[in-house]
Amino acid sequence: MKIGDKVFIFDDTIRQYHDDEGNETIGCYYKAKFVLKEITGETKQSYIFDNGYTKIKKKEIGKLIFPTQEDVNRHLWIYSNFYKIGERYKRLWQIKTDWGNIK
Repeated sequence: MKIGDKVFIFDDTIRQYHDDEGNETIGCYYKAKFVLKEITGETKQSYIFDNGYTKIKKKEIGKLIFPTQEDVNRHLWIYSNFYKIGERYKRLWQIKTDWGNIK
């Protein structure tokens, strides 16, 4: 990434209670928290946005900075399916533990 590139920034301060079609949501619409911003500067350790108003460390790529819409969609999928992923992990761990006790 370089100065002038546009990236998606996760902004937890955004509160939107309707989806892209205008339908009301039960809670805060998580997808709206990803805002497209342009990199206006760069230091050794950080990217600068909004002409110095926002500064985010480079190590936050994948956590707060997402270079493409594909990366945002991947994060949204994981967020939406977090409970199912956890349940499957616990089940696999249980199978592994049970299998170890059989031997």
